[in-house]
Parts: sequence; structure tokens; C-alpha cells
Amino acid sequence: MSWICRLAWLAVSLYGSWLIGRHLLQVFHRRLQRQAFTGGRFSLTRLRLELASLWVLASAAWTFLLWVIPLPVPPAL
Repeated sequence: MSWICRLAWLAVSLYGSWLIGRHLLQVFHRRLQRQAFTGGRFSLTRLRLELASLWVLASAAWTFLLWVIPLPVPPAL
């Protein structure tokens, strides 16, 4: 039964990481559009590094949160 719990934990962790990454990618595209229309200048490399580091930190925090919260284990029969 423990391998099923670990597999479920991994699936939830990966899904959370995917959601975080998708949101950060939307932020990146919005900033690109804003830069294209306003003519403002900023470093795309710096923006990519900033969003990638945010994704890593948010995914690590999500994984840590799932690790700290105990998984419900059904009672033994």
C-alpha cells in the first residue's frame, strides 16, 4: 500500500509543479506582449532566469508541503 501512496504523492507533486510552470509561462507571455506594445526595454534573459527560479522555488515549496502533510492511511482490517 505504501507504494500506491508514494505514487499518488508523486502525481500530485508533478501536477502542482505543472500548474505553477503554466502560470509563470503566462506571466512571461504577458510581459512580452506589454514590452512589444509599450516599447519598453528589459532583458529577456533576466526575465527567463527570474521566472525559472520562481518555478523551482514554488515547486520545491509545493513538494515540501506535500511531504510535511501526512497521507491518510486506511485502517488495517
